Formats: sequence, structure tokens, C-alpha cells
Amino acid sequence: MRVVGITGTSGSGKSTVSAWLAAQGYPVIDGDAVTRELATPGSAYVKALVKEFGASVCDEQGNLLRRSLGERAFATPDGQKRLTAVTMPLILREIKGRIAAARAAGAALLFLDGALIIDTPFEPLCDSIVAVLSDRETQARRIALRDGVSQQAALDRLDRQAAPETLRARADFVLENTGTRDELLQKAGRLLQQLKG
Repeated sequence: MRVVGITGTSGSGKSTVSAWLAAQGYPVIDGDAVTRELATPGSAYVKALVKEFGASVCDEQGNLLRRSLGERAFATPDGQKRLTAVTMPLILREIKGRIAAARAAGAALLFLDGALIIDTPFEPLCDSIVAVLSDRETQARRIALRDGVSQQAALDRLDRQAAPETLRARADFVLENTGTRDELLQKAGRLLQQLKG
């Protein structure tokens, strides 16, 4: 089974490509969705975060308060490292389990959707990597529309993410998303044929 990573910064169109691939019947593991699924009250994931950052990262029902966690995790220079050290092994184990299940089910191709694949423990899981790229202004406009934030807030978010040049240099395939959604999906279709061949 070939595992293909799909990466790209916020607003690049990565999720659009992944959703289309899933609609074609291919297994797609969404890294963000896995993280949300692991963060259920009482889970090992939530318990590990409470142990590391304190009980204030949850409400009275044990639901993870993402904003509170973010404030605690990013309050100090090593906070993000601590957050990664606590959560990465649990996320990695879950994703490896899902890949193994797809392999056992006979899947020929599996897609792993994640903003953070390159230079993380997820990269070695992938046989090849696809970067979905767009220009910064277009991405910021998409983020602002999608999340209801200002254009400047969207640009600030992009500044904290991987540089497109890095993704382009490290990816095996690049999908340029500078046109319409249909044009992007046509490119995805051509890439799919290439990956199947």
C-alpha cells in the first residue's frame, strides 16, 4: 500500500483535495480530525494534557478548552515543545493504527492529510508527499472568509506556518491552487492517475 501525505498551509486547498479523494473512495486520514477524536473527556490524550498543563485546560465536564490550552502552551518558549512531546506519541500511535487497518483491508492507496508532515514523525510514514500551494494573498482571503477573521489576522497566521518554498522543495508532487476549485480538482484527478500508475 502506498501512503501519500497531503500537506499545505492554511487556506491552500489541502482539505478540498483530501475531501475529493475521500469522495472517490480512497481512505483519507485527517490529522486534525484524529486529534479532535482523541481529545474526548477522560481520554489518555486529555489526561496527558491535564498532567502537563494543569486542570484549567478542561471545563467541569472534562472537555478540552482549546483556547486555554493554547494560552498555557504558548505562554513560554518551551510550551509548544512540551505540547508536542505530550501529544505527538498518542497521535502517531493512532495514525499508525489506522494505516495498518487500511493495509489489512487491502487498500492500494491511502492519503494522510496534515499541515505538519514535513520534518515531523509523520514524514517517514509517507511514501511520497503532495504539497497543495497557493499565493499568500489568496490564502489569507480564504482564511478570512472561512474563519471570520481579518485579512491581517489571516496573514499573521500564515507567517507562523511553514514557508511555501520549504514545502515545494521537499514535496514529491505540487498542486498549484491559483485558479478555481474545479481547476484544482482537475489537477488532483491527473495526480491521482499518476499515483495509481
